[in-house]
This record gives sequence, C-alpha cells and structure tokens, in this order.
Amino acid sequence: METEDCFLHIKKASQHKIMYFERNKRKITVKTTEEDDEFYGSLEDIYTELKDNKFFFIHKSFLVNYSFIKIFNNDKVIMADGRELPISQARRKKIREKYLKMEG
Repeated sequence: METEDCFLHIKKASQHKIMYFERNKRKITVKTTEEDDEFYGSLEDIYTELKDNKFFFIHKSFLVNYSFIKIFNNDKVIMADGRELPISQARRKKIREKYLKMEG
C-alpha cells in the first residue's frame, strides 16, 4: 500500500486510537490501542497531515501521539504501551518546547 492509501488507514484507525507510527525502511507500522497495521509510505507525509493534531515527530523513525506519552524525558518518551522511543538529539529542543506548550 502506498502513502496515498495510508491516509485511509489513518482515518479508519481513528486518530484518537493511534499511539504512534514507526518507520522501518519504507514500511510504516501504525500502533493503535486495538491493533497494529502496516503499509508503505512516508512519515513526513503523515506528519504533514497530523502535525496539528497532537502528533510529535520525535525521531526520523517515530511519530507519536501526545495523548499516549506517559513519561517524557530529554532523550526518550515512554508510551502508554510501555515502549521506550528515542527522541533524536536534533529534535530534542523543539520537542521539549512543543511538549511544554501542550502541558501548559
């Protein structure tokens, strides 16, 4: 499935159920509260669609839903499912600012 089809998956999954997206090469895994789904696409394209909806691009391989961050550290987040995801060094300042703004 290509990127244009991924938006159908995003809508089907209901954005409020999406915990995070993970990229492995060209394959994207969508981790939701109910199931996982995979398709081929671009995290950058997904972020363009979701950046105004509490999604943080924390690493070139991870796009996370703010609502499912349980613990926020300088270099990683711990998600509701217990998974630790890294925050890339280049994105840390921007992500911290965005997180504090959401908490504020």
